[in-house]
Amino acid sequence: MPPAALDQRALRQAFGRFATGVCLAATRDRMGRPVALTINSFTSVSLEPALALWCLGNDADLFEDFAASPFFGVSVLRPEQQALADYFARAADHAIAADLMVDAAAPAPIFRAALASFSCAVVARYPAGDHVILVGEIQSVHAGDGDALTYFQSRYGLAPAPTLGSSP
Repeated sequence: MPPAALDQRALRQAFGRFATGVCLAATRDRMGRPVALTINSFTSVSLEPALALWCLGNDADLFEDFAASPFFGVSVLRPEQQALADYFARAADHAIAADLMVDAAAPAPIFRAALASFSCAVVARYPAGDHVILVGEIQSVHAGDGDALTYFQSRYGLAPAPTLGSSP
């Protein structure tokens, strides 16, 4: 027996009860320009091989660009980068200015001053409802120190970095 139809509003509210990090996913568009959008669906998959994934809405402005690109970059944002998260969540033009990137020529664009970053080669795309799951093999990684920008119940927040001597 199929499950009863879920109330979409209740489902959205329940999903919003899960605090997430805030990231920028970036790639190159069909003209070779670096482009990005804000995501909160990033997660680790495997250490060996080193894999990560994120989910892209089928109706996303950059769907065709990410669908065609063999690479993507994910930059985990710090609280002071909230303006970037807002911008790339609403941007009409998702192009990334060269001064915001670590290496403007890299196939998987990474943002400067990100708390962590992952440059990935796409190894799989899985259709899943109204999204596609993009799985990438991590080619390079960077992790810095500091607080993380979070999103919970439609609001930004922060996850403070642990202090010396604190337990996980």
